[in-house]
Amino acid sequence: MGLHDVIQENRPLTVEQAEATDEVFDQVAPASDYRDQVVSEFLELDPVPLHAQTRDQKLPVEVDRARRAIRNVADSSNRTEANVEQRVKQVYDGPGEKDSEIARFAEDLKEIESQL
Repeated sequence: MGLHDVIQENRPLTVEQAEATDEVFDQVAPASDYRDQVVSEFLELDPVPLHAQTRDQKLPVEVDRARRAIRNVADSSNRTEANVEQRVKQVYDGPGEKDSEIARFAEDLKEIESQL
């Protein structure tokens, strides 16, 4: 069993999901463990249409879905939602608007989903 097999064994993703994720995000990037968990959660969640969102300020459907996935990972890992979000967005270099980074992250998650 090689190092790649050991790493894959500890991931919360199927082999196909891991391969699609690795095409979008570098497997050895910071916080890849959290990103894998968020990808797994994202793929499990159904999109909630704008009219069905319960928040005051409606979010684009995929951004809402990404935020819910982050929230679920935070809840299950005893971390704050802000901490998990900050960690998964570490993969994006340079300064940026918080909203644009989460939108970019949501697009990357959608790209992973489309590859499956």
